[in-house]
Amino acid sequence: MSSNKYIDSLIGLSFIFVIFPVIPMSLRIGFLGGEFSAKASFYTLLLCLIYSIWIQRHKLCQYKLYWKMLLYIVLLSLTITVSLVHGLVNFPYYELIPGSDYGNHKLASILQAIFNQDISEYTLSVIHFSFRVLKNSLTQLIFTFGFSYLVFCWYKYRTEIILKIVSIGSLISASLVVGFGIIELFYFGGQQWALSVLTYIRPIVHAIEINNTWWPPLFWPELQFRSLFPEPSFLGIYTVITIPFLWNIIFTSKNKKLVVYSSIIVMLLEMITLLANSRTATIFLLIDHILLILVLCIQFRNKRFIIHTVFVTLIGLFAFLGNIVYTSNVLYTQNVLTKDTKNISTQQVVNQISSYGENNITSLSKKSSRSNNQRYGVMKADLNIFIENPLLGIGQGLRTPYVLNHLDEDTLNNTEVKMWINNIKNKGLINISIPMLGEYTSRLSETGIISFVLFMAPILLLLFRLLKYIIQNSKDTFVIFFTIAYIECLLTGIGTTLNELYYFWILLGFGYALVYVKNACNNKVEEVREY
Repeated sequence: MSSNKYIDSLIGLSFIFVIFPVIPMSLRIGFLGGEFSAKASFYTLLLCLIYSIWIQRHKLCQYKLYWKMLLYIVLLSLTITVSLVHGLVNFPYYELIPGSDYGNHKLASILQAIFNQDISEYTLSVIHFSFRVLKNSLTQLIFTFGFSYLVFCWYKYRTEIILKIVSIGSLISASLVVGFGIIELFYFGGQQWALSVLTYIRPIVHAIEINNTWWPPLFWPELQFRSLFPEPSFLGIYTVITIPFLWNIIFTSKNKKLVVYSSIIVMLLEMITLLANSRTATIFLLIDHILLILVLCIQFRNKRFIIHTVFVTLIGLFAFLGNIVYTSNVLYTQNVLTKDTKNISTQQVVNQISSYGENNITSLSKKSSRSNNQRYGVMKADLNIFIENPLLGIGQGLRTPYVLNHLDEDTLNNTEVKMWINNIKNKGLINISIPMLGEYTSRLSETGIISFVLFMAPILLLLFRLLKYIIQNSKDTFVIFFTIAYIECLLTGIGTTLNELYYFWILLGFGYALVYVKNACNNKVEEVREY
């Protein structure tokens, strides 16, 4: 097998493994990747990096590190490091680091051997915490932009392979997600065998109750689908990024069986995603269809594209109808079990549609609805922290106690926020942190405006070049759908981290490979310039 085939296999697996973003603790190698060690895609990308270094060392393949890329990494690393050192020097919450049950006997033994004296638990926890946040901040660059650059290097002259990896990878992963979703259909329908299957498989595909907290639970307490993912919103993020790639198969494939199969997968995937009852899933799925309709502005003369657009829109409507019918039947079954055996009426279906819209769309504007209280509270706190520390921020990985001190009274009274505070008191900042409920607001608060601008520059530059290419080459269907998926990735960063599924960093590398070689005049693959 050639080196390219090894890499293609590893990247293909990475693309499929995005459906396993929180693997069981027993399968993780925490000291290697920090937060990324939870993601299955991290390990295949790491193997890809190791293999690339090996063939570079044996001169089987040569990689050129462009001076612009090198300068960018140096500048971003420097600003993040300065921000973090400044944050550690001025950090006023060191007493919260150890918690009530901290213990690191290996580190204590090492430091005792070096300094020939006992080290207090407090000092030990501060040293451990400081080195860990510094290590995580710097290795994060390798595991994000570094992996993206690696993907770019492998595919900048082989963009035709990107289409194969994306198409096959999306179809395989979507089939797995749909298959597990079908089991959930039976589970919520009251089938005992489905309960047994989920009880057995769930602890294998994702961690359960990390650090003795409630998340992720073995079973979600409400009628919310999540398939292979630890929570419903993850399913929504996966779907809205994957759907455009499945659409590309429907729009371009000449294999009728493949088109039929892809259409079925799309309909079922959209249906179980709507059954997730996740605002993230519902809103971004709507945006997928809106972006597709906007594409018609440059494809209005392409009858085939218009027909396919109408077709996938109808698939979406059927998926929504399936969601409403299924939910109504599940609720009816529950009523039967409670001896309230009224038949399903048309009015009940209409009420279910209205209820779905209220819970998953209009509820976004209400602070008191669902998880809005803590989400908006944390985002507001992040922005206030940024306003107080605009240039350097407070240091990457140090935001948790700052956020707690900037939450308003309503948010502090939230049940989940109280749980965060309790866990931090018991387990310490060394083990517990507040989740990033928004990549952009969290990054602003942690690293300040300088690092934020540097971080966003290549991300937005790629978006600009993809849009420019589409305007000049409206017939390139794959790049159109790739751009829709990339935009959805960026939008998910509003409410969560871009690292959630690892999808974004693979697409960033693919995207730069595409714009690197696409000729704006004739759609042929050739090098046009160095980035």
